[in-house]
Amino acid sequence: NNTVVISGEVQQEGIINIDRPISAKIAIESVGGFTNNSVKKEVYVEYQNGLRKVTRNFLFFKLYPRVLPGSKVMVPKKDENRNKTSVGDVVGYTTSLVSIIALIKSL
Repeated sequence: NNTVVISGEVQQEGIINIDRPISAKIAIESVGGFTNNSVKKEVYVEYQNGLRKVTRNFLFFKLYPRVLPGSKVMVPKKDENRNKTSVGDVVGYTTSLVSIIALIKSL
């Protein structure tokens, strides 16, 4: 089986044929590349025997796992509510800070 299934947050999910091992990034680029909602540092490859390898980071480089014939490449989706502070939260923090400063100056 020389096919590789690429799915998740990619431009076009698909199946490609390979005859030798390639990088997961090259496989993803062959189906259109990443979307804006994809998590590039958590790309993983699931091999035919069930083992999974995930992307590793070394300094500023991403080391994508090798894709062998018969494996699956998965690109996860970003969590949309991750570490976002709303305008109401910022206004609340600012008001609290100003109140504390005013209290300290009045003493």
